Amino acid sequence: MTIPSESVSGTGVLPMDRRASGVPGVKPAVSLLGLGVATPGLTRTQQDLGTALETAWGLDSTSAERWWRIVNGSGIESRSGVVMPERIMDLSTAQRMAEYVRLAPGLAREAAERAIGDAGVDRSRITDLIIVTCTGFSSPGVDVALAAELGLSPNVRRSQVGFMGCFGGILGLRTGAGMCALDPVGVTLVVCVELCSLHIRPSHDVENLVSAALFADGAAAVVLCGAAFEGDRGDASGLVRPGMTCLLPGTDAQMTWTITDEGFAMTLDRKVPRHLGENLDHFLDQLGPVDSVLSHPGGAGILDAIDEVIESRDLPCQSTASSASRSVLSKHGNMSSCTILFVLQQYLLNGGHVPAGLIAFGPGLTMDAVIIDPVDS
Repeated sequence: MTIPSESVSGTGVLPMDRRASGVPGVKPAVSLLGLGVATPGLTRTQQDLGTALETAWGLDSTSAERWWRIVNGSGIESRSGVVMPERIMDLSTAQRMAEYVRLAPGLAREAAERAIGDAGVDRSRITDLIIVTCTGFSSPGVDVALAAELGLSPNVRRSQVGFMGCFGGILGLRTGAGMCALDPVGVTLVVCVELCSLHIRPSHDVENLVSAALFADGAAAVVLCGAAFEGDRGDASGLVRPGMTCLLPGTDAQMTWTITDEGFAMTLDRKVPRHLGENLDHFLDQLGPVDSVLSHPGGAGILDAIDEVIESRDLPCQSTASSASRSVLSKHGNMSSCTILFVLQQYLLNGGHVPAGLIAFGPGLTMDAVIIDPVDS
């Protein structure tokens, strides 16, 4: 299904001059000062995990053959988790949430500490804390626990972007940039933390097999500041621009994330890569000029479809961007919302430069993107 061009201009997507900058002729100066990522210490090869899950499920020969086709075609070599997936299989959703409450704050803190250190900002200056997660719920939640563990002010403004799926990291960046625009002297800490391993279910259906072969645990954080921030921003990675989003009509059943009595259930239709590929070119035309497009590595099939479109655009730094996405998928799997920030870090470490578009996909079916521009733009 290809989205008609009139739906882009006629149902809420802003014209080009408004979309890139917010107001014609005015560019918001929200700087990305620091970036940090973290994964749990329990790391296993994809083959080891495949064997462990085959045994835990007790798969018959037909299901086992299907399972190994999925595993071997995943493009993943290793993944990390907070617990052994075999131990999670028979837990109720309430028990899984208890594990989330126990384990998510520590992983979030590790990524946050690294981002704060990378930014070189005293944590006492953090005015806003935004948590992004779709794998756990509690109240008081990760935001309260993390604020306490980091020693943030009791006056820090807390927000949560919840249950938005794999494009939650894009939403977190945009929300953080919005806070910095509202308070130009403020500093915003955005933390994505996902414990996908808590949702491996006993079902043998294809959707559960696919999600069990793809998803992993991780956390990523960024530190943002506004235009009037008083401090050194010489090492800033770039300026965050709002970007754009597009909801593909008639695709809402193709990617879902549903709460069940046996954890959260993921549905990923095999048509998703094709539909993303069919609509990406027009989406990127609307996004505006960039030197590269960094894609959320939702899976090998999605990256194949995305790369086929992007390669035709002959972007100067695209090979570095595509390599970063493939590398993150191979080393870590799909960590939902935080994965795009792993890709951004890998891209910058590999010498990639901005302007770059960061794009991710999620339930809806949604395509969402922000732009990281040069600091001097």
